[in-house]
Amino acid sequence: MESTKICDVKKASVVEKLSALNDTERMMLLNKYSRLTENVYCTFRAKENIDIITKIFLFKFDYDALVEAYVNGDPVVNHPGCTLNEFLNNEMAK
Repeated sequence: MESTKICDVKKASVVEKLSALNDTERMMLLNKYSRLTENVYCTFRAKENIDIITKIFLFKFDYDALVEAYVNGDPVVNHPGCTLNEFLNNEMAK
């Protein structure tokens, strides 16, 4: 139960920091995520590549979709060390 509360507090903190970003900062953040994960997702099948690129592009322009994906744990790039949540948790902790 305690770990759930810690997780919820951490998510709330990340969502709060995301909401403080302006559009340009959010785009730069997602460009960084794309660059960091590009070598991994390029090894996936073409359909998966297109889905990943489309999601990242959508998140650049749709704050609500980004927050929803983060809160729901959508990995975007489903590979250890490359998930959206891992990236945002690390970046927002800086």
